[in-house]
Amino acid sequence: MTIQEFKALLLTIDPNAKHYKHSSTGNYTVWAEYNKTFEVADDKIHSGLLFVQVDRYTKTEYDPMVDAITAGLDVSHVFIRDRRTIYENDTGYIHHIWDLEVMQ
Repeated sequence: MTIQEFKALLLTIDPNAKHYKHSSTGNYTVWAEYNKTFEVADDKIHSGLLFVQVDRYTKTEYDPMVDAITAGLDVSHVFIRDRRTIYENDTGYIHHIWDLEVMQ
């Protein structure tokens, strides 16, 4: 899966998701790649592993988009390395985080 394919997948789940930052108020989803590793054999790159983080900021308890993101990633066989939720006192947002591995 390329990063463009991942972007297309996420946009099918949340059409308003943005790369890196979101400029609106209310509930929103952002995503960003943060690391990439490579498998090398015979001095050639054969494949890569891209680490991506998806963040859902919401003030809605039990926001249905959270379950939609998890289900959409699962159905598409995207490996979720870590999944956590943090309440941010300073903003009042519930911050849902998915750390993913995307094979390239």
